[in-house]
Amino acid sequence: ISLTNATVTANGDNGIYTSGGTLTISGGNVTATGSNGSGLYAYSDGLTINGGTIIATGAGANAAIYAYGGDITLTDADITATAANAYAIHANNGKLTISGGSVNTDAEATETGHGLYASGDILITGSCQLKAFNAGDAINSGSGITLIGCTVTANGGEDGNGLNAAGKIEIKNSENVTGMEVTASGKYGIISTSAGSDGTVTISGVKVNATGTSDDAIYAKTISLTR
Repeated sequence: ISLTNATVTANGDNGIYTSGGTLTISGGNVTATGSNGSGLYAYSDGLTINGGTIIATGAGANAAIYAYGGDITLTDADITATAANAYAIHANNGKLTISGGSVNTDAEATETGHGLYASGDILITGSCQLKAFNAGDAINSGSGITLIGCTVTANGGEDGNGLNAAGKIEIKNSENVTGMEVTASGKYGIISTSAGSDGTVTISGVKVNATGTSDDAIYAKTISLTR
């Protein structure tokens, strides 16, 4: 499915669903609501959004924006993703990349699940603005999390964390960006759970506000802080 500069309102079990192919949205205005599934659902080959305004709402077991078996790439888009009982944005067996100066993503999992989740790496870059609020972790990766030159607010729920990765977490500024700031709060503000060599948190040249509401603000096997 390919939508280019289209104005689309889609309501159903899943709002917009593709099986065995890619889902690509380029510009336009898309409102997609899944009454028993996802607003946007790509099965097998991933999901790409380039520009435009996207409002996705999901219910049931899947995410508001969901890719099973593929990557999710969001570039220069204004996206609101809300899920009642699941993740807001979920790359299952894939990576999640958010980039571009005008990206503004609000991810709210209002009952259970994480705001942003990927089995693979999560990369957020390019002067983007990201806000993630939910009952579980705000941002969770089964691999690593990298934030470059972006402003991020990641607030986890009572039993969730701000940033949670099974591997390395790296937060650094970009040469072309000023005023980058990361705010992370939750049970742990920032946590890398790996006990191996990739269990590291690296913060370089960035203002970080980390709050652990019932545990450590920043937790990892190795922590590196530089100007």
